[in-house]
Amino acid sequence: MYQLQLKNISKTFKRNSKKQLVLDNINLNVKKSEFIAIVGPSGCGKTTLLRIIMGLEHPSKGSIKLDDKNIKEANSALGMVFQEFSLLGWRTVLENVTFGLEMKKLKKEEQMKIAEEYIRLVVLDDFKEHYPCELSGGMKQRVAVARALATNPQVLLMDEPFGALDAQTRNTLQTELIKIWRKTRKTVIFITHNIEEAIFLAQRIVILSKIPSTVERIVENKLPYPRDKLAPDFIELKCDITKHFYDSKDK
Repeated sequence: MYQLQLKNISKTFKRNSKKQLVLDNINLNVKKSEFIAIVGPSGCGKTTLLRIIMGLEHPSKGSIKLDDKNIKEANSALGMVFQEFSLLGWRTVLENVTFGLEMKKLKKEEQMKIAEEYIRLVVLDDFKEHYPCELSGGMKQRVAVARALATNPQVLLMDEPFGALDAQTRNTLQTELIKIWRKTRKTVIFITHNIEEAIFLAQRIVILSKIPSTVERIVENKLPYPRDKLAPDFIELKCDITKHFYDSKDK
């Protein structure tokens, strides 16, 4: 049984009295605890698709089901991590992580216990009383991940969360994310434009076409964890997917 089901998702935007079809009949079934990466050309609607899954946008056509129930609006069973850190500057790390728990009206003691657990998980124990302005970009994104996980979502949606970080920090957080995923067994849908990142992280890689976007190909990634970006089979898969992108551009 699939945990998340996208059926015939299409999205049309109106721009200057003209209609533009951005997503065209997207179908995808996701199993519980699966790690999915979605890649595609810039502007192909990856973020729009994620916002539709989250319930922040409505599809023009099609349906999304989580555990066989339709998603029509923002849902606490889905957690979101954006490329922008989206932290509250006037709140400490601990207070940022408790924010979603406050919305759930949990007791203060329980909020603190849960928040501290996830702060430890992202290795920020020594920074829980710091404010966002005192943190590096990588640390801010760890806080965002902890905040999303603290509300115990069934599915974690991540929209190019490491895209604005330097290469070294990005590599570190990729490795840490895999450790967190393997420990929590959350279902993850990860948007990226970086093929190497998708291969390093995901069990399946969904390749979208240029707009109007369709699912061109789904790649089963059977490389064992932890993955080595310099291993021959990793490089071979990277070349295969990269070639697919170049071939698609020529069509």
